[in-house]
Amino acid sequence: MNENIPQLSTIKIRCNHEIATAVIFYPSPDVDDVYVLTAKHCLEGKKFDKEYVNTDIKLEEIFNQETSEFHSYNLTETDIVIVSDDDEDMALLILSKKNILPLTGKQFFCQVIDTDEMVEDYQIRGYANFNDQEADRSFPMKFIEDIKSNRYKFTLKSENSLDTYYQQALENVEGLSGSGAYSILYGKTYFTGIIHTYEDGGFFLATKVLAYNKLIPYPKFSLINSIKPETDKDVLLSYEEMEKNEQTTNSRTREKIGDFNVPRDNIDLLQLLKEKNLVVVHGNPGVGKSALTKSAVSDLKMSGDRSVLTFTAENLYCETISEALIKAGCKVSIEQILASPLSNKYFLIWIESFEKLIESGSSGAFNELLQILEKNKNITIVLTIRDYLLQKFKIDYYYELPENIAYFQVGEFNDAEVELIVEKIPDLLPLMENSKIKHLLRTPYYLDKAVRIIPELLSEEHLDELQFKRLMWKYIV
Repeated sequence: MNENIPQLSTIKIRCNHEIATAVIFYPSPDVDDVYVLTAKHCLEGKKFDKEYVNTDIKLEEIFNQETSEFHSYNLTETDIVIVSDDDEDMALLILSKKNILPLTGKQFFCQVIDTDEMVEDYQIRGYANFNDQEADRSFPMKFIEDIKSNRYKFTLKSENSLDTYYQQALENVEGLSGSGAYSILYGKTYFTGIIHTYEDGGFFLATKVLAYNKLIPYPKFSLINSIKPETDKDVLLSYEEMEKNEQTTNSRTREKIGDFNVPRDNIDLLQLLKEKNLVVVHGNPGVGKSALTKSAVSDLKMSGDRSVLTFTAENLYCETISEALIKAGCKVSIEQILASPLSNKYFLIWIESFEKLIESGSSGAFNELLQILEKNKNITIVLTIRDYLLQKFKIDYYYELPENIAYFQVGEFNDAEVELIVEKIPDLLPLMENSKIKHLLRTPYYLDKAVRIIPELLSEEHLDELQFKRLMWKYIV
């Protein structure tokens, strides 16, 4: 899913009866703190002459993407507020992740870059006075230059007029102090600065995000890391294709019974994906191998520290990984993908329906993947395979498989899951009590088909496995 990070991270900050903008920043999935960046004068007033205590500061319009609800947070005495000298105009709030994560619903991450003359396109996002600061909005900008006397500050210029019929620009942009300044390169958004001053003519002065490292009490708290942006258009296009391939695989994987999304426990599989270099998810046809893998991969990706490259078995019907990548729509080598700034700390390669690859007799591309896996311990491969070819998989790749491998078997629905499904879909109860077909209905594939033709199944006087499959083929397949 492509997230609008500027939209998710932009919040209101209220202090001393003034409303301004601030940015929520998750520095890393591995730390227990969340940073909120804003301008110092958003707390102390334009002349830096107003006093405050932590409990005077309120964060508003914190959006939870999971529930589509907005939340607020009042700072407590234990939260940390650090401000710069007046001329630097920076304020940093350090909050406990356990307090903020329930409000945002999940962590979100935006890579930080320094300014670069080749990156001209920007947007700032904040609560401007255009609409009485009721909602945040974005404003397209162009990069002008770094400030010669201060390498931590830079200038942007609005692409559009900020004057309106009723008010001049100076009044309209009131409230944009503390807004995030995001650079845009080939459609990729990076966090670069915080707005602190407006000047006539549509000019905005911003402080670089990296300057906030001067406020962070390191090593107790993590510094904000920056990257060099990806400038190779082919690599960027390849990452877009990776995202599309993952979405395609997800869309083909059904995890619902009727309209009910059955919650299956993926904790053990998640743990294996974090610990092992190769995880083989196996089971009988239709038991939900792909659905459980999809759930685990989605949860891992949500943590923000893993990139995902998805292959179908058909992509790997070739002798080299380069050919496989071309089939998957990627225009660059696996080495370029792994070395890109777009790649997260860990890299997950997801291969669906591996039994097809075994049946094809093509092994070159997968063998090359295993060689890459041996050299890079931050890569994990997860593949799904049907049980009837699991032993052949172990034999065919006996010498190539890594030591750090795990096999995870997905079974049919257990009693608790069946009970939950019947509770949600009561019309299934007579079918589940039929001793001749209830073993079939523990398989997600067959149970989902049964839900679609319940009236037809219930109308059969002597329903058995053969009649069930005949009706399934007649009305569905």
